Amino acid sequence: GVTIPSQRRYVEYYAALVTSGLQYSATRVHIRELVMSPPPTLNGGTCSPELTVSQAQPSFKTPSGCHEVRKDEGSIRVYLTHCTPLYGDVRVDVYNKPKMKMRKEKLFHFWFNTFFVAAGVGAERVPALDDSPNLEAFKLTLNKWQLDEAHKDKQHKHYSPDFKVELIVQKMPMSSTFSGHPARESPAVSSSSSCCSEPDDAEPDAHWDSGELPITLLTLSR
Repeated sequence: GVTIPSQRRYVEYYAALVTSGLQYSATRVHIRELVMSPPPTLNGGTCSPELTVSQAQPSFKTPSGCHEVRKDEGSIRVYLTHCTPLYGDVRVDVYNKPKMKMRKEKLFHFWFNTFFVAAGVGAERVPALDDSPNLEAFKLTLNKWQLDEAHKDKQHKHYSPDFKVELIVQKMPMSSTFSGHPARESPAVSSSSSCCSEPDDAEPDAHWDSGELPITLLTLSR
């Protein structure tokens, strides 16, 4: 059976394609923000998140560190300050990188397809962002059971039962090639920022070929 959360998501995508009459087309989106609430409970103390965003075809990976982190009592917000518009199957990897440690530790990852998010399948439309009122915005909300690896935390050791991730994306014009926006102002107890740099311990390409890859729409249609 299908047990990996991202694979279940792609089964739902295919079901929507069959039952709703949607016509699949490449849809570009720009990831603006990822919110984790409540913050994970880690052995090393507070969570210092870092993201890696990868596109499946054509293969592309954004440099890590192009983001700003803001924390408050109930959530951690990661604003992407620069992100090339993405389309098709996209993977988001979330790490914890404590300041006193050289290597980052993997927390969880998830896959989504840009067309279905922008079509409102498993996602919802939200008000346009203040700095780009002419672009449609959507929110993908995933609970811990919908996150690859986090779903294995059945004893709630690191993630509370109500843990969730919210991903805010904007639908981009097909002519877009690159977009960068300053992080939006938000009240926070503490904040930190990272410069754009290549990851110091990049994920091996074998991850794309592992059993954790989502079921593709092509596979499901056979």
